[in-house]
Amino acid sequence: MVDYRLIRKFFNPGAMSSRTVDLCRLLLSRAGRRYPMFVQFLMTARCNLDCAYCEVPPFKYEEMSRSEVMEMLDELCRAGMRKITFSGGEPLVREDLGDCVRFVRKRGVFANIITNGILLPMRLDDLKGIDLIVVSLDGPKECHDQVRGKGSFDGALKALELCREKGIPFMTSTVISKTNIDRLDFVLDLTRRFGTTAIFQPIELGHAETLERSAGIILGENELRDVYKFLLERKKSGDKISYPGRLLKTFIDGRRVSQCRWAGRLFCSILPDGRVLPCNLLLADNRQWKNGRSAGFVRAMEQMPPFQCGGCHAGYSELDSLLSFRLWDL
Repeated sequence: MVDYRLIRKFFNPGAMSSRTVDLCRLLLSRAGRRYPMFVQFLMTARCNLDCAYCEVPPFKYEEMSRSEVMEMLDELCRAGMRKITFSGGEPLVREDLGDCVRFVRKRGVFANIITNGILLPMRLDDLKGIDLIVVSLDGPKECHDQVRGKGSFDGALKALELCREKGIPFMTSTVISKTNIDRLDFVLDLTRRFGTTAIFQPIELGHAETLERSAGIILGENELRDVYKFLLERKKSGDKISYPGRLLKTFIDGRRVSQCRWAGRLFCSILPDGRVLPCNLLLADNRQWKNGRSAGFVRAMEQMPPFQCGGCHAGYSELDSLLSFRLWDL
C-alpha cells in the first residue's frame, strides 16, 4: 500500500540528500545488503473485534514494553527508516501508540496506522501529526458486520467521517470475500465521494486455523479474476485504487505473481514480541526468525534466515514499484 503523499515526500526535491542515501542503499541491497527503509510493526495481537478471516488471533505473542518499543524505533530511525505502519491486531488498544507516532514523526519518518476505526474518536488527539490513517471497510453495513461483528460498520464510518472533518489523510482497506464480492461498488462510491483511495486484497492464508475460520467465504480463482476485472475497469474510469494496473492485469491473465523484490531487503515486518521477518504474510512460517530485542533489529534483519515467497495478492507490489522508481505502475 502506497499513498500518493508518501510518493511526493519520497521524491521531494528538497530532500535530495536523503534520497541520495536511499538510492545508495537501494543499489547496495541488490548486492545482498539489507536496510529497514519500510517497516510494518504489528504492535499487538489484541483486538476489540474478532474478524472471520484474521490471521493474527491464532498466535499468542508477548508484547514489547513501551521502553523496548521506543528503543526499537530509535534504532530503526538511525538506520534510515523512511516509513512505518503501525498495525495489529488493533494498534489503538496500545496506550503508547501516540508516543510512537510522535517519536517517528519528529525524526521525519512517514507514519500511518491500520485500524478498524472504533477506538479512533477516543484517541484522535493522541495521533496529531500522523501522515495517514487506513480504516478497514468491507462494504455496506450488512457485509461489514457479517465478518467483523455487529456495530463495527458504524464505528468504521464514523472514523472515516471524523478523519475528513479533521483534515487527516485517510484511506480504506477492504478484504475481498464471498460476503462482499458484489458490493465493492459501495466502497468505491464512498471513497470517490470522500476523495480518497481504496485498498483491496483477498484473504491471504498462512495458518490452518485461519483457513478453518474463513473456509466458507474464500473466493475461487474465477471469482477473483472477475473482481480484478471490475477493479481495473473502475481504476481506468478514475477511481483511486491502490492496486497497480500492471498487477491487476497479471491477476486477470492468470499469470504467476513474482516474489516481492524488496521484501526482507528494504522492507520488513516486526511482530509484537520483536521477531523480524520479511513480510507479515509469512508470520505462520515456522522458521526461527531473529528477535531484535536480543540481536538488535537491524542485525536481525541482516541475519534473516533464507526464505521463499510464492508471491501474493497483497499490495506490497506497490513498494516494489516505488523502490524501483516505476512510478507509472502506481
